[in-house]
Amino acid sequence: MQQGRQPPSFTPGVGRGAPGGVAGRGRGIGAVGSTPPSSPLIGKQPAGSQSPGPGVPKVSVEPAAGAAGSRQPPPPAGPPPSQQQPQQPQQPQQPPPPAGSPPATNKPASPQQQQQPPPPAGPPPSTDTPLSASTPNARISPRNGPAQQQPVGGSARLGIMPPKYSVPQSNKPAAAASSPALSPPTPGSPSSPGHRSVPIPQGGVAPRSPRLGGALSVGGGGGAEGEKGAWKSEADVQSQMDTMKTKKKKKKKSGSDIEDYETRLASKDVVKDKECKEIMFFPVSDIDTERVSRTIKTEANPVNDEVMVRGLEGYVKDELDVVTRDWTIVRRACAKYDGHTILDKKEAVKELGKQESITIGDGGGFDAELIKPPSPDGRKKESTLRNEERIPLLSALVMRDKAEAALADVVRPAPDIASAFPVKRGLEFLIHAKELSFPLGEIEPFFCSLVLMDISKKQRISEAFHFDLNSEPLKKLLATSERGLIGPSDPLMNTPYAVFSVVTPSPSIYLVLQIDKVLTGDPDAAMDPYFKHSNLKQKERAKLLKDTEFATSRLGKYTMPVAWTAIKMFSDEGKLEVSGEIRFRDLCRARADHSDERLYFYINKREKHAQAVKRPLPGYCKIHLTMLKKDEELPGRIDTSLYRVLPTGTPLIREIEYLGDENVQPNITYTNHLYVYLENANLTKGKGSSRNISVRVQLRDQDGAVVGPGLPLVYGRSDCACFATFSDSACTYHNKKPVFYHEVKIELPSRMTDRHHLFFTFLHLTVKPGKKDLELPVGYAFAPVFASGKIVKDGHKCIPIAASLPEAYLNPNMEEEINWLDNMKPLFDFTTKTVSSVFTQDEKIHSFFSHFSSEKDDTDMCLSTEALVQASDSEIVRNFPVLLDQLLHCITNRSNNTATAAFFVIPHILNKVDSLTSPAGSRQRNPHLVAYVNLLNREYGNDKRPLYNELVRHWLRAFNGKRKRGDIAKFSWFFFDIIFKSMILFLEDKKLLENTGTRKERLVPGFYDEITDLIAQLHNWIKSYHKDAGAAVLKAGEEEVTPGNAARVINPPDNLNAAIAHFLKDLLSLADPTPIFKIIGDYIGQLCPANDSSPLVSYKFEALRIICDHEHYVPLNIPTAEVITDVLTITEEFWRRHFLSGLLLDEVCATLRSKKAVRVEAIRTLRNLLRKHDADIRYATSSIFMKRIAALYFPYILGLLEHLSTIQEMDDDEKRDWLVCFAWVVRNQDSKNLLRKWWKKDTFKSISAFFRLIGATVTSFPARTPQDSALRKELGLSFLGIAEEFMQDFSTPLFDEKSDHMSLLSGLLMILFQIDDSVSLKVCLLSTVRYFVFTFKKVLFRWRNTSFCGDLTYEVLRHCNMANHLVSGKAAALFYLLIKMNFSETKTFSRIRLQSTIAISRLTGTVKENELVKKTLQGVVQFAQRDSPGVVHKAVDEICNKLASVIMDSQKMSLHTHDPEMTADLYYQVSTSYSDSPDLRVAWLDNLCNYHIEHNRMEEAAQCKIYVAALIAEFLIKQLGGSVDGFPPTYSAFSSVSPSITKEKGLPDVPLDLGEEEGMYNPKNFSEQGYRNTLKQVIAISRSGLLFEQAMDVYNLLTTMSHKQKDYVMLARHFSEMKHICDDVMRASNLGSRMFGNRYRVAFFGKAWGDQHGREYIYRESDTTRTADITNRLLAQFKTHYGAKVEVISNLQVNMASLKPDIHYFQVVSVTEHLAPEVAKDRKTLWDKKFNVDRFIFESPFTASGKAQASDIREQRKRKTILYTERPFPFVLPRLPVVRKEEIIMEPLEVSIELVQGRIAALRKELDSRPPSTKTLQQVLQGSVLVQVNAGPSEIAKVFLGNASAYPAEQIQQLKEDMIEFVSVCQYALVFNKSLIGQDQEEFQHHLEQGFGVLRTELNKFIPNIRPPGVSGSVIAPTQPQHRGV
Repeated sequence: MQQGRQPPSFTPGVGRGAPGGVAGRGRGIGAVGSTPPSSPLIGKQPAGSQSPGPGVPKVSVEPAAGAAGSRQPPPPAGPPPSQQQPQQPQQPQQPPPPAGSPPATNKPASPQQQQQPPPPAGPPPSTDTPLSASTPNARISPRNGPAQQQPVGGSARLGIMPPKYSVPQSNKPAAAASSPALSPPTPGSPSSPGHRSVPIPQGGVAPRSPRLGGALSVGGGGGAEGEKGAWKSEADVQSQMDTMKTKKKKKKKSGSDIEDYETRLASKDVVKDKECKEIMFFPVSDIDTERVSRTIKTEANPVNDEVMVRGLEGYVKDELDVVTRDWTIVRRACAKYDGHTILDKKEAVKELGKQESITIGDGGGFDAELIKPPSPDGRKKESTLRNEERIPLLSALVMRDKAEAALADVVRPAPDIASAFPVKRGLEFLIHAKELSFPLGEIEPFFCSLVLMDISKKQRISEAFHFDLNSEPLKKLLATSERGLIGPSDPLMNTPYAVFSVVTPSPSIYLVLQIDKVLTGDPDAAMDPYFKHSNLKQKERAKLLKDTEFATSRLGKYTMPVAWTAIKMFSDEGKLEVSGEIRFRDLCRARADHSDERLYFYINKREKHAQAVKRPLPGYCKIHLTMLKKDEELPGRIDTSLYRVLPTGTPLIREIEYLGDENVQPNITYTNHLYVYLENANLTKGKGSSRNISVRVQLRDQDGAVVGPGLPLVYGRSDCACFATFSDSACTYHNKKPVFYHEVKIELPSRMTDRHHLFFTFLHLTVKPGKKDLELPVGYAFAPVFASGKIVKDGHKCIPIAASLPEAYLNPNMEEEINWLDNMKPLFDFTTKTVSSVFTQDEKIHSFFSHFSSEKDDTDMCLSTEALVQASDSEIVRNFPVLLDQLLHCITNRSNNTATAAFFVIPHILNKVDSLTSPAGSRQRNPHLVAYVNLLNREYGNDKRPLYNELVRHWLRAFNGKRKRGDIAKFSWFFFDIIFKSMILFLEDKKLLENTGTRKERLVPGFYDEITDLIAQLHNWIKSYHKDAGAAVLKAGEEEVTPGNAARVINPPDNLNAAIAHFLKDLLSLADPTPIFKIIGDYIGQLCPANDSSPLVSYKFEALRIICDHEHYVPLNIPTAEVITDVLTITEEFWRRHFLSGLLLDEVCATLRSKKAVRVEAIRTLRNLLRKHDADIRYATSSIFMKRIAALYFPYILGLLEHLSTIQEMDDDEKRDWLVCFAWVVRNQDSKNLLRKWWKKDTFKSISAFFRLIGATVTSFPARTPQDSALRKELGLSFLGIAEEFMQDFSTPLFDEKSDHMSLLSGLLMILFQIDDSVSLKVCLLSTVRYFVFTFKKVLFRWRNTSFCGDLTYEVLRHCNMANHLVSGKAAALFYLLIKMNFSETKTFSRIRLQSTIAISRLTGTVKENELVKKTLQGVVQFAQRDSPGVVHKAVDEICNKLASVIMDSQKMSLHTHDPEMTADLYYQVSTSYSDSPDLRVAWLDNLCNYHIEHNRMEEAAQCKIYVAALIAEFLIKQLGGSVDGFPPTYSAFSSVSPSITKEKGLPDVPLDLGEEEGMYNPKNFSEQGYRNTLKQVIAISRSGLLFEQAMDVYNLLTTMSHKQKDYVMLARHFSEMKHICDDVMRASNLGSRMFGNRYRVAFFGKAWGDQHGREYIYRESDTTRTADITNRLLAQFKTHYGAKVEVISNLQVNMASLKPDIHYFQVVSVTEHLAPEVAKDRKTLWDKKFNVDRFIFESPFTASGKAQASDIREQRKRKTILYTERPFPFVLPRLPVVRKEEIIMEPLEVSIELVQGRIAALRKELDSRPPSTKTLQQVLQGSVLVQVNAGPSEIAKVFLGNASAYPAEQIQQLKEDMIEFVSVCQYALVFNKSLIGQDQEEFQHHLEQGFGVLRTELNKFIPNIRPPGVSGSVIAPTQPQHRGV
């Protein structure tokens, strides 16, 4: 860039750019202009103010050289010695300007100033406003949040943005390389007043977070030092980190530029890198051009010597050149490896390797090799085995979904010669004319034609298809007539086949059939025999034949109209209504006024009124119509110019030209037709009796003689030659004002002059025989076709008729010699229509063509160019190829004004082409415009003004002018493609296209500067457009903008962003990549730096996706071998050496602080790029290739480590995308040079996060399909290699009991054990575990308070139970090895004995079948006897027998699988039996919990987990020496969630030290985190069971602990989740959707039950279970075990004497909760009434006679039975035994009182329900007041109140009060119901009121004045109560 030139800004004041080419990317304060005054980061500040917003520390900024706005990678860690500058003293900060003062003029710094190094980091801020209490380098960043502590020395890894590069231009000296790239200084920048400053540390780089956020500390020596693996403590590591930081502070770091691409390629390390040379360099002939001969669709070229004649106009030559010139296609040698090409291919089913199953086999076996110590050779074999039969990771899954494909950017189609210019053929149908038949028979020849007409538009939309179906005798007869003089019939013309097409189907389109015959005189007389055919006598028929033959021989070449008919083609929906065989029957006779206009009228009238044809002509015409498939090729086609279309064949099929106005297509094939439609003439003023009129039409180019031949360019008809010199219309009989319907088709010559004209001869035909002259000319007319150098416009024409013409009648001087009829009045009407690819009808286009051909570059040329915007849209489209050719020529070869005008006209033309030829709603590039780019085969410019440079220059000028730029942006892709094509043609001409040398000097000087400026301007325009459009969308209240809907909601400049990206991608193949990298960096970097605008983020990743899809993406990154020397500079070094991958990774990881939509857009970009690498066969030939490629993405791992919490909070689908990319990098990376180097130098915190990512990756991909299983296998094998390498590199810390390294390793192995998809993976894993056991036996058997041994033992025994013989055999050997290693290390077997018991207990709870493990354990015992017959064998035998006994307990449970309640009882009994072993007890409680979940008993499952939580809490309190804040001190504290827990046993009375020594307390469970996790499991189970109140109480335990520990983050999370639960409670309460289950008393009777005889239990069942349901369930499950000897006792009174001894009897009774009155008053909600209940009641009616029901209510009694359970519900078991019961006997009066009270309660419930239910209210009313059911209340009053003295007075009084209340409630219920019902229920209401009146009358006999208040006369008072409820 020239010195002093100031390019436009990307986004002034906002961006990621940092000062100059040196400073950081600028997402924080360190970047110039990165925080605008209104930013929420610093608060809104008044003008001139320099104080930060509230809560933001005051900081200062030291300016750095250069301008903001660049987006480039960081400089290296330190400058070369030659570039170091002496330290400069810090300049004092300038005071801000006064508020309101204008900003100072910004001037770019000189090269010397720009190269001046930045000042060193200043002193830390003053103590009164510290940045951080811990470090002076805290920074504020839009992404990092308010403040982050950062390491000194600039960007260390992928963070907010590394420092920038300043990329030198290839054509400028280095001194100018740091000049402002894209953004001039702006207010607030270092060069302007009022700029806030931040101290810039070394290198002028703003301090930046490591790995996007600084959440993890950074440093060297995290786990090992150097190659030796000497371990250091975390304190030592931190000390080393501090030392490194101090050293970096002392270094002076200057802004080193990005490594120049071409220089880097020529460097020694690249040149000598023989391993990867293939992926380092572009192919020599990467881009080439191919000249392809123009393909034509016809057998012969229509543009032949007859067309290419001398003297053609210049624009005609250009038009012909467009349709004839060859193509120049750009060929990319590796185009098939483009990202879109690879990913969009139809993916074949991947070979997933050998299908493996661990579920097939009989288990057992013992692999003795596995107990031997591992040898080095054996370890190598194991490593080789892990790498066999591996498949690409991402190839295992098809991950690109349809939604994502729909959002893909618009891709440029590959060149396709065969269909370069698409032909819109429309809807095509084939017509075969088969038969014309009349009842009269074959008497004379007929001539037919078919034409498509649109009656709504009143126009023909096709040319006429002429055919005849005359027999051979009739054809011979015609040949003897004068008709034969026209010429012999041509097969091309008389074919009965034709293809019609319709572009826009419409219900107004009709296929019209017209029939002519030989002229014979009066039409009525001629056709009369056809109507009288049935009455025609033989003599009359013979005479008719004779007359017809004579007339044909005499007048055979003249015709007359006979009949016509029409059929509708399309329905209102645009579907074809007719197909197959079609018969035209309603043949209308042709009248004297037969014309197109009358046809439109008659057809419309006939269809509108559905009128039948009056007296149709007898006969029919039969055709066959076939719909053709889209673009179906039919051999034998003949095009509209009568050229045979390839492929040729038979039969011959005419293509009928479509003439609809909507058929607007570019002129890409040669067509030059003129259609003439004759309408009418007036010859009343003519001489003589001229009444039988026919018109002869000719095309002439001479006027020498009036009578003479025309040009042989008139198309013939079906019975004629292809071309003739004239065409005669049908004759109109006896009419001096003839009307015509005739169509004449003429082939226009390519070279035309003003002498070309149409010549019309009006002939009177002598019909009657006897006269010599058949033709008598009675008039002449002529009309020009070409005038003033252009074709005459189409349309209606009315011209005069002359009685005679002189020679040279065209000469104006001869006009007086012409004898005009009727004083030269216009007497003849006709219409013309031109279909030409040569001549235009538009004045503006013709004017431009003319001026261009004149080669004069004057004002008129400029004006005619500008006037093209006024041209007809359709003509622009038809002529656009030649228009673009000439406009591009103007840009490079004409004056500046003309060139500018031409540039601005081009987008107007493109817009017209796109709008008229693109499908509606299409986002694809217009195929015609794409074809034009392919067609371009010449460089219109020259060495000084090449086209590509001129286009860029004029494009830049467009931003400085006032013209609209919308269309330019819309078609930017076209301009960019033309620029690129021009560059290729230019380089080809200069022989510079091959990659045989440097690309630095390929292009003209200054081109990179102008491209930089252009992209900057376009970037600004995108952002400004989005800002305006986004505001408009928000104002309109439309939907939220997301990356997925950005293009639809805001609709930014169409595809501008994608076009820019495609262009930059193209330039990387052609130009010097270094300056293009800079442009890419600037464009991407400043496109929404904060990722807070969804549309702009979408554009950003669309651009990245396109650029990174480059087929040479890998060579562009120069994948050299990488070695980590300093963990602080990983990202810095990677980005400096691998620009594109560094840019992509930074942008992707930066979105981890953004919302989901943004993150998804980012990660799918990376994911698909990695899939491209997997699918690219170029990199499959060598494993080193993929390692080098994976190394490019190593910083991605570091980026994820900083945002682990974000990853964990993602939903499953998104998380899988992020983690599969992580797995891909880990799986393919070169671990020796990268991963292992890294973790030796980084901190343990980072390594821990890395292992957590591994765990999250494995668990995120469940096995659901074979593809999933293949992926999981790959993940397992990859991560198993990580475990192996970790054991080698961290041998020292893995033996340190205080270190957590072993937790990482053990956790990883346990995760890998969960992948049960592959035998080969299991084999490799168990081999690795063998090495682990031998190496770390001390850790397994001596370390205290760890779960390592227990976890491993469980997994080994679980694998002993697998069916695959290979897996179970290796697991058996490992179990034996564990026993031996325990004894070898401790001389005891205590730990393995306990842990194996715990493991087998856990296993029996999760695995239903345990026979395989028993078999495997037997094999272990047998091998131990042979291997160690002494102590070890004895211990093995004892341990295995103990495990067998546990399995036997499990098998006992299996005996009761028919009885789930008994099985649950056994689980609980086993758990209590292990009260002396807490771990075992927890294991069995977990088993019981899982069993309950399996049976959908969430209430009991939650109780199991609460018991576990209580045990853990007790352990923690004991461990910490007493009561601890936050933990429940006793079991009673859990009573709010588990009322029965106080009766449970606690921990054993064993010292904790001894318990931990023996492994009684698994730290995974017995820890604070284990306590939290258990309570969270309780909450999850409770919520799934709708036990929301219980979940809230459990949350109280969690919140108490968080509050005591002042963990406010966790406390806030708890309260947020509690809020959701409260919402669930209210929602469920409002809907009434919870019933909390039902309880039933189940009693067992009969000696067959054994000790269960007479036992009673309370069963808890689901809320949907009814008495019949549980009875049937129990009956079915008992019968499965006891057979038919099971019976149900339905009678509550059991007669024990009648029970059979061999029958199992049981009885089921529904019970309800029974609460004491003092308890019930405090339990308001349904939950309270169901929770903590141990009393239940059921009722049974009886009589003194023993019957249950009495016919007399005076004998009806009731028994209430109250049952007491052993413990309150809920409990860990679904049933509890009854330990006590009470009975209450009620007398008959008491029973009746209770009945009335029950009815009152039912009515009140309905009255109080909201919203009210008329259905249930009416049911209760009906059961209360109607006569047929009111015998109850009436009978009660009659029996007890009628005989009151016989019963206790207090009970009688109670009954009276209840009756009065009952009547009152009934009345209110009736009134309430009346207010709710409609008219349809009034009759039912009246019925209820009548019943109520009867009831009240009966009760009034015993209770006087029972009528309630408000009742007068009528039954129901007219006044409704004020309250609906009572």
